[in-house]
Amino acid sequence: MCILQEDRQADKQRDSKTPIYTPDLWGLLIAHQYDRTRIWKSGEIQLMNQLATQVAIAIQHSELYKQLQTLNAELEHHVQQANSRVRF
Repeated sequence: MCILQEDRQADKQRDSKTPIYTPDLWGLLIAHQYDRTRIWKSGEIQLMNQLATQVAIAIQHSELYKQLQTLNAELEHHVQQANSRVRF
């Protein structure tokens, strides 16, 4: 059990974890140093934050595009129904 706790502490020093909000917490962007513990530099942390922001934007765009496709399909269905009622 002590070994696991030590491993967890070492993992904390190896990992850089950045939350991804879309606007709710969607997940984590994690960078991991496998071969040794390290102190993450502020520039590396800043890069992780920027990447997490870009990932969040991409996820939001994907969700909006999916909604747009659904709305377009519904609109097309309504247009077809309206056209079938109007026969000259």
